[in-house]
Amino acid sequence: MSKRLEQYRQLVRLARLREMAAQGELAQATHRLRTLEEKISEIRARSFPAETLLTAIFLEKWQRWRVEELGRLTVQQAKLAAAQRLVAAKCGRLTAEKKVVESLLQEALRAQSEEADRRRSYIS
Repeated sequence: MSKRLEQYRQLVRLARLREMAAQGELAQATHRLRTLEEKISEIRARSFPAETLLTAIFLEKWQRWRVEELGRLTVQQAKLAAAQRLVAAKCGRLTAEKKVVESLLQEALRAQSEEADRRRSYIS
């Protein structure tokens, strides 16, 4: 029985490590997504008054760049959001897996304890 308990303990350790790694990935994905969202907000918020013809020409070019950049960043944002959802799902699955393995360990410990009690009562 002790070999089985040791296997369960190792599985619990492995499940915890995998869960922690997935949580780290999720934190990184969330950070990248938020950073990109901040950049998009910053670009959207910028506006300049056109005071001269040269400024108006500059602003026209800047507006074109802004539209293109926002389009590119929006596509990148969608990709990062999709990646984040995948990592979040993985993290949830690994958390559930860890809980199952922990419950198996607890069940094995309880069974071992009951077996030890039966042996003690049989000997007495």
